[in-house]
Amino acid sequence: MNDETKTDQEPATSPRGNGRGSTAPVLERVAQTAHEKVDGMAAKADEAAAKAPEKIERLRASANDAIDAMHERTKTVAELEAQMMESARSCVRDHPITSVALGVMVGWVLGKFAASRITLR
Repeated sequence: MNDETKTDQEPATSPRGNGRGSTAPVLERVAQTAHEKVDGMAAKADEAAAKAPEKIERLRASANDAIDAMHERTKTVAELEAQMMESARSCVRDHPITSVALGVMVGWVLGKFAASRITLR
C-alpha cells in the first residue's frame, strides 16, 4: 500500500492518527458541543424543577376539590336513601294489609321465576 492510497482511506485527523495531523481540534469541538448540550439539558431540568412545586400544588388542589365533591354527593345520596326508607316505612304503616299482600305476590312471582329457571337447565 502506498502513501497516496493510505491518504485516501484515512483522513489526516483520524482518531487512529497516521502522524500527519492532530486530533486535538476535533476532540475540542466534540467536547465543547457535549458541554453545551449538557448545560442546555441542565438548564431545562432546572426550569422543570422550578415549575414542579406549582404544578404539584395545582394537582393537589384539584384532587381536594374532587374529594370534596364526592363527599357532597355521598351526603346527598345518603339523604335520598333516608327519605326513601322513611317513605316506604310510612307507606307500610298507612297500608299494612296492602303491603303484606304485595310482599306475598312479589315472593310468589320470584318463586315461579326461580323454579322455571331451575327446570330449564
